[in-house]
Amino acid sequence: MAGLSRIGYPVNVAPRRNHPRPEPTALALRIRAARLHTKLSQPELALRAHLANGRTVWRFEVEARVPDAEELAAIADACDADPGWLLTGAHAPEWFDEDAARRSLDGEDDAKPEAAA
Repeated sequence: MAGLSRIGYPVNVAPRRNHPRPEPTALALRIRAARLHTKLSQPELALRAHLANGRTVWRFEVEARVPDAEELAAIADACDADPGWLLTGAHAPEWFDEDAARRSLDGEDDAKPEAAA
């Protein structure tokens, strides 16, 4: 039976599962779309953009972290994308399809990387 700890926090409460995924921002979708367009995995993009690892890219794509200007420029260079487009969405390339990028979140093979990645 669930109760409260001495300081008022619930104890013995099962964690909630199957939370709905938050709607990704346009920046996260554009980063993902640029990576998928260049057919790079998350670890491959991390290597080309000199980022820590694939988990860093995953964090950008699920918005656990926002890239700084230097990281965004490196991602744009690695994906041969316009950094202005990645940042603002202005002057989108012909191949960019926002709906396809959103759909890729549901069936993409780049699930959360392992800690060793």
